[in-house]
Amino acid sequence: MHIPAISNPKRLLCIDPGPARSGFVVYDEKGMRVVQFEHDIKNGTLLALIKRFENVDILVLEMVGCYGMPVGRDIFDTVRWIGIFQHAFGMGRTVLHMRRDVKLALCNNPNANDSNIRTSVLGRFPQVGGGKTPAIGTKKQPGPLFGIKSHSMSAIALAITWRNNFESESPWKRIR
Repeated sequence: MHIPAISNPKRLLCIDPGPARSGFVVYDEKGMRVVQFEHDIKNGTLLALIKRFENVDILVLEMVGCYGMPVGRDIFDTVRWIGIFQHAFGMGRTVLHMRRDVKLALCNNPNANDSNIRTSVLGRFPQVGGGKTPAIGTKKQPGPLFGIKSHSMSAIALAITWRNNFESESPWKRIR
């Protein structure tokens, strides 16, 4: 895996791409917080945003993998958008992670599912909000991941995967 030569990145733009709509987070490495997110945004709208994001050092994208099964048009459209996003942001500042990488980084299991990944992500953030899921919280007592769901949760998993691969002594492991 190629890691862009940025010694201490401050912000990551992480995208969970889809064939027509995607989810993203802008993650502040220094403050260890989500700065901006969207869980279901049209790819054309996201493309326009990518060109306007300021102070974002690295783009982290989930890449489609081949597992020996036939694929349809949605997969090819997703791959096309991955390339478009990568080109718009800058090829030399982009990292691609396969879904298997995310499963291994967060759950240490290539058979992990979305629920396992979500549980792992939630466990890495302060449990300060209200309700059953304090990392997310409630409207009255929000946690650090308030409003995060579905594809934006997958985008945070990409940020954690990137950090685990960027440095061996990861601050992600210390968050509690």
